[in-house]
Amino acid sequence: MNATNKKFEFAGLLLIVLFNLYLIWGFAYYVGSDGSSHIENAANIIHLLKNDCANITRLFHFTEAPVPNWITHLIAMPLLQVFDPVISEKIIISIIIISFSAGLYRLLRAVATNTYFIFLLLLFVPNAMLSGGGYNFMFGLTLYLFALTWWIKYGNVHNKRNFIKTTALLITLYFFHIFGLGAFCVSVAALEFEKLLREKNITAFLKRSIYYVCAALPVVFMFLIYLTLPKNKVEGVVGFYNRFSHLVFPASLYTISQNDYWVVMLGGIFIWGLVLIALWSKLLHKNQEQNPKQNSMLWVTIFFALAMMFTPATFAGGWVIEPRIELCFFISLILWLATNHFSAPLKYFIITASIFLNIFCLYNKVVMMPVYNEVINTIDDANKRIPANSNVFAVNISPLTVNYNTGEVNYRAAIPDVTGYITARGQCVAEVANYHEGEKNVFPVSYRDEVNQHITLGHFRTINSLMIVPPIVNIANYEKTTGIKIDYISIAGKRENMYHYKPDEKFDENELYNNFMAEVNKGFSLFYESPNHIVRIYKAKPSQQ
Repeated sequence: MNATNKKFEFAGLLLIVLFNLYLIWGFAYYVGSDGSSHIENAANIIHLLKNDCANITRLFHFTEAPVPNWITHLIAMPLLQVFDPVISEKIIISIIIISFSAGLYRLLRAVATNTYFIFLLLLFVPNAMLSGGGYNFMFGLTLYLFALTWWIKYGNVHNKRNFIKTTALLITLYFFHIFGLGAFCVSVAALEFEKLLREKNITAFLKRSIYYVCAALPVVFMFLIYLTLPKNKVEGVVGFYNRFSHLVFPASLYTISQNDYWVVMLGGIFIWGLVLIALWSKLLHKNQEQNPKQNSMLWVTIFFALAMMFTPATFAGGWVIEPRIELCFFISLILWLATNHFSAPLKYFIITASIFLNIFCLYNKVVMMPVYNEVINTIDDANKRIPANSNVFAVNISPLTVNYNTGEVNYRAAIPDVTGYITARGQCVAEVANYHEGEKNVFPVSYRDEVNQHITLGHFRTINSLMIVPPIVNIANYEKTTGIKIDYISIAGKRENMYHYKPDEKFDENELYNNFMAEVNKGFSLFYESPNHIVRIYKAKPSQQ
């Protein structure tokens, strides 16, 4: 690659990264769905370590196993000592965007000469997992990119020094995020399988396999301990058609805008069109000598495709597996494309089309961010009125999504998680319910079983009561069973936008709403209502406090 091309690629990479950073810092809030729950969890860790907040200590405890989901919390803890939770979250997302982009470029340069494919890879930076608040996953995926780059360059040397490095790397990947570790293991298995096919030396393959198994023993031991937790179960299998569609169209590009649908469709057509061109070129030049790196990335892509088709739907009650594998699949597929030869006119077309897709994708988000920010700001501003040392139950009455054409706000995911900001502001405000994933074992800190909202507040075990909109709850039973008083109820959403989270379950919406509000009105009175009627906060009546 000549110096001019290198400067052009670096300049383009920098501009796209800066555009992504503008989405973070150009608006008051970033739409990170359950991202604020990570910040809340970090704040709860601080309170538990300091033992300075009785209501948080009463509700939460450290998960009794080595949870493979730590890195965001470790970064957020010192940030929260200096910055507001919203700023702390933005710093974390900025680190992810910069490091993930750098990891993509570094791995691309390690496996291919067509490094202009970085523009297509960058399309996957503002992905659904990032906008969904999967910060630990994104850190894990970033480390995976750097780890795979290291392994391709140096990992084939099987000596004592590299054994120690490999073991340390696997342990680090584990605590970043379990899926980063899984992606690395899948990729190394694929690369070793390709090497076996190429060299046809089964003895050497078995020796290397024993080497890797020994290096992985510490993480295997930790993971087995983690699996002993009662809530860590594998659930469901997604249908074949749904899995296959994720291999055709990159749904991970669908984030906060309805127009992202077109990015998904155009991105899928463009990527698979390039695959057909590359395969046709191979047929025309089938006698050409094979490039080992090209075959390696092909097998990595195939292994991720197999993982997509045959893995379960969720793990540990909270981690959805499918979109994470899809992201790895498309990254490896584009890396394989970059190992192929494309003519000069086609090269410029690929660069132009990739840049267009990036601009279109980012523009869609810029247009929608003000609308989302209005909603999140309304909820956060309302929740700031809740005084220190309070127990708050945050609940959504309706989903919140956004109609791109009308600007109508109706976006579910941002509602309960925004409460994480007030609980992270160091005022001992504890979230007694709807603390995102707090009832599961996917975070370092989770609810104590005896006060777990999903056991004592509703009927989560049978009908997923807190996941219904609005939820079926029994506030009086929760307070009687746990001895914990709910001081405030923060309700977000509008009655007219109400729908069920699980459409296959039939409920009378009016009856649900009326029953829930009857529960609220029994012991609570209206404390605050936002001017746009999106948020209402109820305070416990004196007799209930």
